[in-house]
Amino acid sequence: MELRHYITALWRRKWIVLAVAAIALGVTAVGQRRITPLYTSTAVIRLALSQSLTQNSQIYTYNTQLMNTFVALAASRTVLRELAEQLDMERLPAIEVSVVPNTELINITATSPSPQNAQLASNALARLLIEKNSQLFSGDGVLPSSILLEQVEEARKELEKARRQYAALAAITPTATGQPSSVTDQLTTTNALVQEKQRTYEVLLREYEEAQLRESLAQGIVTLVEEAPLPRIPSQPRTSLNYTIALLAGLFGGVMLAFVIENIDTRLYSANLIKSLAPQLPLIASLPRSNRKNLLRFTDSTSAYKEAIRMLAAHIQLGGQKTKQGVFMFVGGEPGQGASLALAHLGSALAEQGRNVVILDGNGRNPSMHSFFGLSNEKGLADIASGNADVKDVIQQTGQENLSIIALGSRSSMPFFIRDASAGPLVKQLRQKFDYVLVDAPPLNFADMASIAPFADEIYMVARCGHIKRDSLKSAGGFLSRFTDKRLGLIINESGARTFLS
Repeated sequence: MELRHYITALWRRKWIVLAVAAIALGVTAVGQRRITPLYTSTAVIRLALSQSLTQNSQIYTYNTQLMNTFVALAASRTVLRELAEQLDMERLPAIEVSVVPNTELINITATSPSPQNAQLASNALARLLIEKNSQLFSGDGVLPSSILLEQVEEARKELEKARRQYAALAAITPTATGQPSSVTDQLTTTNALVQEKQRTYEVLLREYEEAQLRESLAQGIVTLVEEAPLPRIPSQPRTSLNYTIALLAGLFGGVMLAFVIENIDTRLYSANLIKSLAPQLPLIASLPRSNRKNLLRFTDSTSAYKEAIRMLAAHIQLGGQKTKQGVFMFVGGEPGQGASLALAHLGSALAEQGRNVVILDGNGRNPSMHSFFGLSNEKGLADIASGNADVKDVIQQTGQENLSIIALGSRSSMPFFIRDASAGPLVKQLRQKFDYVLVDAPPLNFADMASIAPFADEIYMVARCGHIKRDSLKSAGGFLSRFTDKRLGLIINESGARTFLS
């Protein structure tokens, strides 16, 4: 199948595609109403990480572990239990704690049917983590700064003691030269001890100050960056996304269903395909669609359908019998092909062109000629066949000059169809009086048509695009090809284009 055929098939089945898409949207709408809406609110906190001008893998690993540990602790049962006690909630909203990649930020997200509860839970957990961060990272034991403070005090006392010893030795030692070597050595040793105690004290003091700084940073390691707002729009269900998915799924399903139906549908939608499947029947005309089912008047009319009927009338007059007269039978390939309406329009067009025309309603399955012209069906062809009336008794004049009809008449009295004994004189009589005798016959899938065909000069089968089935067309073409003594033709009804062949 070419792309053009796919597009044509989809356009032909567009209502199926649209219906499936509408059903998908409808089901989604019902589902949306049945789902309890959920609201989501997110607070953002910052976890200050270790920074260094000389970053290395150890610091990176430590920072990663620190973030993951904090996230795990934030979502732990102990913390959530304390959160529930603070909020006095039997059931907390759904909590999710996640790290924003490549940042020091952590999202604390709460989801609940109540927008207020979602906001409260998210903000409360953020505040709880800020309050608890000292315990989470330092524990409940003795702080390093406390231990270092004791060591600093001890080092200071030892330094002062050494200084006093040095001062005492310096005070009792004469300043004159020529001191004993033992006294000089003792003074030098004491001075070295003072210097060592001084260095020890300075090192411990520096470590103490650094420990205090680290602990001070630890106290402020977690900070609130953004409070959770009160959500106004539900986060679930995601209405726009759900409707978009439903629409796409519906369109896809509709397209698939359209192609399945197209594949199993045996009706023929292409005039070219109809023509190719009935090669025994030369194409006489292709009639466009007519939006009216009642008889159309042809005076001062310019519609495409009326113009096509006029062209068909001209074709019959130019290519028909040499005497410009004849009996023409219209038959549908199957019921519903529009043969009766086309025949009525043809009769009106021929009458408009000055031809004396009579329309004979021989469609015992669905007589309709009388209704097209607004005439009675009380008497007609059936009464002639049963011997209850003559032609002059049943022929009716239409409102159009040169156009008469013989309705079907009482179907209950019709022995169906005209017996040979009555058919011959009837057709002969009508030939003498009228230029054209147009016979509306039953569809080809009824045996009644075979009893009318012998009296026709030309037989035209009408096939309606989008209605005629493949098998019906093939069998109809094969059946009509048996009438080798008749001039046969094919009229395609409701075709997209008009075509006339001589």
